[in-house]
Amino acid sequence: MAYTLKLNIFRFKLYKIKNTQKRQMRGKEATFYETEVDATAFGDFIKAMEPTAQRNDYMKILFAKMLSHFDNKFRKPVDGNKAVAVTNQEHVGFGSKDYTVWGMFKGGETDMERKVYSQDNATKDVKLIEKGDVPSVNYFYKLWMPYDSEDGVLMIQSYTYMGCVVSFKDQIEELFTSVGYRPIWNRMIPKGFVERYLKSSYIHQIRIEYKQVKRDGNGVFASMKSVQKNTVLTKMAIYLKDLFKMKDYGNELSKQLANIVEFNPKDDKVIVFYKDENGKEAHASMGNLEAAMPTIILPDYLKDSETDMADPEKMERYTDGMLNEIKEQMGYKPKKLK
Repeated sequence: MAYTLKLNIFRFKLYKIKNTQKRQMRGKEATFYETEVDATAFGDFIKAMEPTAQRNDYMKILFAKMLSHFDNKFRKPVDGNKAVAVTNQEHVGFGSKDYTVWGMFKGGETDMERKVYSQDNATKDVKLIEKGDVPSVNYFYKLWMPYDSEDGVLMIQSYTYMGCVVSFKDQIEELFTSVGYRPIWNRMIPKGFVERYLKSSYIHQIRIEYKQVKRDGNGVFASMKSVQKNTVLTKMAIYLKDLFKMKDYGNELSKQLANIVEFNPKDDKVIVFYKDENGKEAHASMGNLEAAMPTIILPDYLKDSETDMADPEKMERYTDGMLNEIKEQMGYKPKKLK
């Protein structure tokens, strides 16, 4: 199975920490921060790390702080088993004018002993992965922190069924808090991406899972007591862009289904299956059609043809275009240098 590239985008602001408290919660120590009400401009944040910092060396200083934070080691959360690392070995780039730092980070699962086998021989292992080892994969990230603003963006690439998004974001948060600032994160999807997705995505199948009712069944047929009745509707193409234009699209869809098949919207579960322009499938319940909002799936040409992992140079160029859309969506306009 080929791995599909995904992208996770977080918008964030930094708030200066005024007070820190440690409390016991559910048998574990938790940290709580009291922060200033207003967010801090990133230019002021960087000067908290390096008072002599200038715009031209701003992101270079930040990356040096990242290297110091990881210290050439894998770091992982207390309650997790996914470890991540940023070193100066991986491809990295700085944008002194556009305030970005981007590159690859290592990430993988740890804390469990495993054996490695050749695909054509399941009887003899070729390598032992010990509990302290980290079999890692390279992932792409991009951090945008404009010197003249308080709104930033963190992009973290992952793969279908595999990623270290939470672990990497948590380590960036630890870096910020170590300097005395707490980030507030919000997941985001570029508006243009959503519009393009809705324009091409459509519902192609609807499944109704009826509420289970008590039935008779004895002996050989005892399992029939818990049988599940489903109805599957196919051969349709309901475009999400047209559906979401309706004032009460959930109710309208329910009415159309009632014209075809009997069901109870309160007791029976209705699941819609939809595809995007690349044929990627997903699903959502009719009561939560907002979940049909896209996961950011990236095109395969952004992968290295030999390793199947993300190509850093291609990812940098692609996400740069996406970042420009985000800047426009956020209303960011760079301030002139004095």
